[in-house]
Amino acid sequence: MYQGFLKVILDVADGAAPVSGESVYVKTTGFTNDGKITAISDFPVDSSRYNYKLTTDSSGATQSVSIEAPDPALSLNKFSPFIPYSFADVFVNVPGYYPVRVLHAQIFAEKQSVLPITLTPLSRGYINTVNGVIVYEIPPNEILSDTQRTPEFSPDQTAAPMVATEVVIPEYVSVHLGRPDSNAENQYISFPDYIKNVASSEIYPTWPEETLKANILAIISITLNRIFTEWYPSQGYDFDITNSTQFDQAFVPGRNIFENISKLVDELFNTYIVRQGFINPLFAAFCDGKRTTCAGMSQWGSESLGSQGFSALNILKNYYGDNIELVTTDKIANIEETYPGYPLSLGAKGPEVEELRRKLYRISFNFPLIPKINPIYDVFDSALDSAVRVFQEVFGLTVDGIVGNATWYKISYVYASVIKLAELTAGGETGALPEEPPQTEIKRGDTGADVARLQFLLGYISLFYPNITSPALDGIFGQKTEQAVKEFQKLFSIPVTGKIGPSDWEKLYEVYFSILRSVTPTIGDQSYPGFDLQRGSRGDYVLLMQEYLNRIAKAYPVIQPVDTDGVFGPATENAVKAFQRRFFLKPTGIIDAQTWEQIVAIYNFLENQE
Repeated sequence: MYQGFLKVILDVADGAAPVSGESVYVKTTGFTNDGKITAISDFPVDSSRYNYKLTTDSSGATQSVSIEAPDPALSLNKFSPFIPYSFADVFVNVPGYYPVRVLHAQIFAEKQSVLPITLTPLSRGYINTVNGVIVYEIPPNEILSDTQRTPEFSPDQTAAPMVATEVVIPEYVSVHLGRPDSNAENQYISFPDYIKNVASSEIYPTWPEETLKANILAIISITLNRIFTEWYPSQGYDFDITNSTQFDQAFVPGRNIFENISKLVDELFNTYIVRQGFINPLFAAFCDGKRTTCAGMSQWGSESLGSQGFSALNILKNYYGDNIELVTTDKIANIEETYPGYPLSLGAKGPEVEELRRKLYRISFNFPLIPKINPIYDVFDSALDSAVRVFQEVFGLTVDGIVGNATWYKISYVYASVIKLAELTAGGETGALPEEPPQTEIKRGDTGADVARLQFLLGYISLFYPNITSPALDGIFGQKTEQAVKEFQKLFSIPVTGKIGPSDWEKLYEVYFSILRSVTPTIGDQSYPGFDLQRGSRGDYVLLMQEYLNRIAKAYPVIQPVDTDGVFGPATENAVKAFQRRFFLKPTGIIDAQTWEQIVAIYNFLENQE
């Protein structure tokens, strides 16, 4: 008898806010040797019929449960007629959010399955449910599919239309859930999570590691090719890629992923295939190699080569030619700090270590399992080693205490998310919004406080609804703000005008406060006020920052003390610049959200040492 494993992770706000202390129900639905899925009970959902009742911890994760699974040899046999995995049915019902049910989560022997569930607030407008429950039904792995793949151009067509001038790893991928010309929904998902989903849908996690790497690199390259060439936008479509395997590659909303695949994606997400002499990522077409063939990689063939000891690169060269190479980029959207180029571990010293400590210290407020460490020390000591290991465990990375490419960028991604959530959450709590919805009408071309309030609301809501663009908080109603307004109106089933009137304000307030009630602020009364402080600013927030800077100046003489007068003058600006330089921030002299958070973190640490 073989066993596989499943754990569930609940979150909101793009992973920045874990949902803890909630029940998750799991029912094993078994497997059969005739290749058929056993029956799943009809609605309504009866939680008493589930095998397991699990509870999420402070990181939003349940414990892992053991589930019987078929012999792993079935997933290594190209000619096996049987489904090589078993199934689980998962149900979760958290107050304030739509209940979620996932059918046919896939469980492979000796592999850890992870089911991430991002909850949807009840405040959202129309949403497709079954008896009030969001239902995701996971189809069979694409290796079992009869779909004929006919990519729009072959991997040998290297002269694909070049639109961008450089390859940048995007923050999000917009996926059309159907054929390009179908009237289907677009779903927005972070780039690494998209790759993990596709890889878990396209290949078996039991295959050799080099085979998995080769397939993941092909998936990354196809995705970046579509984005780099603007393949679909250039044809008038409003998405990056489809989930139709006839045109692109499989993506399954709500599916489980496999931990070993997830770890490999975290290592490889910024690496892709190119032909020598070209900058555009290769459209690395692939097919299963059993039911369908194509002018690209055979997935079953890659499994065979991996079993023979071929490296990932040599597997790829076998199918795409010897004139390909792998390229790694540090150009990642919304991530400013690049990987130093070498792993950090016990004994390391320098500014990169201090940068690492600062980010982990801040992340620990949102994820309390991560121990709080000195954020202003530049040595990789045993305390940092412990914090890194806990972070790696929480986020499904290899737990070795070594900060390589995968761990570095995962920390950067999580840090960016928690900072954005803190900034936007704080803005509403500190008076950035009037108590009642404005009655004004605003449109493209307008400026001022109401526009800034609109951008704040849209930015906050976008954390929970990625289909809404997050506009800049600049008080100018430009094209991006108009786009975000239209997306909000469409999502919440109100007239799509691109303008904001009294009824739109009311809906914005309704959605915002509904979400806010379900999210616990992480920093309390030291939260960023929702607007920047700079020369000319006055008031209590300036006074607070002056007091904090003076406390920090006692420990760091490079920062000159300032008068605590609540006036942001030249001396305060110079002190802010000195602080920013010391703690590896851009020396603008402006206290933005990131600088505010860093000043608060350093101040709190120094105070707690006394």
